[in-house]
Amino acid sequence: SEGFIPQALNLIQSYRILSYNQNIYLYYFNTDREKLNIFNEIFGDKVKIKEVKNVCQHALSPRIFFYKVYAIRDCLNNHSDSIIYSDSANCFVKEAKNIHNHLIDNSLFLAYPYEGLTNKYWTTQQCLKAIDAPGAEFMPQYWAGFQAYNKNKTNIDFVNKMYDYMLLPEVALPDTTVVKPDGHLGTCREHRQDQSVLSILIHK
Repeated sequence: SEGFIPQALNLIQSYRILSYNQNIYLYYFNTDREKLNIFNEIFGDKVKIKEVKNVCQHALSPRIFFYKVYAIRDCLNNHSDSIIYSDSANCFVKEAKNIHNHLIDNSLFLAYPYEGLTNKYWTTQQCLKAIDAPGAEFMPQYWAGFQAYNKNKTNIDFVNKMYDYMLLPEVALPDTTVVKPDGHLGTCREHRQDQSVLSILIHK
């Protein structure tokens, strides 16, 4: 979104310096398209600018993060044989030229190795019920802000499922401003939207 333009410029430059000269797909929402011309002025046609379409009621809500799964699905299905997804606020600090040589089952997922970051604390009961993955509540959350995929049927099916689940209000909502979404006595502290879906589907 518009407030993250400076961070996105920094991320892209760090990627170009420390990685390689591949196409970059910049997905945007809630932003005047003309304000994004700076990306092409600086980086030329290596940056492909794509708009997140308003395909559901919460698609453009900044605190529900549907736009992440939209970008991953669209890019892997339509634009590239391998992708690295990164939140705009990240920055590359080491070379990543060979990241796709180190994937496990053609994907890269980064788990949080802390008991306090298991799904039960960061996922609503209605989300867990909708995705129906017994035992997922006791498994770790995975960082949704950085993922990588090689294009194959398994990964296409996976990102398509993420997208389909994130279309559902009972899975994607509530947003991050809601504290204790399952009630005062519930285990869930806050819902993590796309990160919860990613983590549950990895377990499933």
